[in-house]
Order: sequence, then C-alpha cells, then structure tokens
Amino acid sequence: MLFCLISVTIAGYRCYCNLFCFLFKRKFVIEKMNTVFISTYTVTIGDINYGGHLGNERALLIFQDARIRFLESLGLSEKNIGEGAGMVVVESGCSYRRQVFLHEELEVHVEIDQLERKKFTLKYTVLRKDDGQKVLTGFTGILAYNYSLNKVVQLPSEFINHF
Repeated sequence: MLFCLISVTIAGYRCYCNLFCFLFKRKFVIEKMNTVFISTYTVTIGDINYGGHLGNERALLIFQDARIRFLESLGLSEKNIGEGAGMVVVESGCSYRRQVFLHEELEVHVEIDQLERKKFTLKYTVLRKDDGQKVLTGFTGILAYNYSLNKVVQLPSEFINHF
C-alpha cells in the first residue's frame, strides 16, 4: 500500500490525500471554499452572564445560528443536506478574543474549512460590527447522518456540489 501524501488542485481547491486513497477514491479532503457566508447576530439579555458580558456557552449558539442561515442560503437545513441525510456536530472549539456586551451587533463569517467523504468542518470568525474587532473564532466538525437509518453516511453530492 502506498502512503505518499500528494496535493492536487481541483476546481480551485487545494486537495490532500495519500496516493492509495486518491487512486481508489477512499478519502479526499478539500480545504477552504472560495466564498465566505456572512450573517449578523444581535446580543440579547439571554446571552449575558453574571459578569455582564457574553456567556462562554453562547458562542456555540451564535455559531449554530450562523450555520442555520448558511445552510438556508443554500436551500438546505441541518435535518436535510440532501439524499435523506441530515447532520450531527461531533466536535467543536472556540477562542474568546474580546468581551461582548448587551445589544452589540456581531458579524459572523462562516466558511468550509475541510470537506471529506463523510465529514466537513465549518470555521467561524465573529467580528464586532462597530469597530471590526475579532471577538470570537471557532469551528464545528460535522458528520452527515441519516436519522431514519440511525447511521453516519457519505456527504450527499447535492451538498458537495455547492462547493
């Protein structure tokens, strides 16, 4: 079996895979989509913690709100990304850059960071609209999941074709 890592460019995307996988179409990673989806979010009283700023758990809710809007812009949803598949978040991470306060307007940038056979990763960058300061960054790792069959499935071509 060959384990040589190769890099190819397909339709403007930089792709990595080992030679064996490339030849037999086993695993294939596409990094970075060309466009960034931008959503807005207004901080509400429910987002504020006892310290008077955005609660740390709220970052994932902000990411989810932007992810839902991103999918809607493609005619998809978390329960339907095509061919009977939905999605399930299996990993996440967040970095808190600056404090965020009540009623601040945020701009949430969403982009595909990696696209694999069964999984994709979304990257989030959140800016404060008033001053353009980066306040949050993060990611979510998401698997294609068929809820009727109760199992992980391949990413639908309908989903992949958007990128």
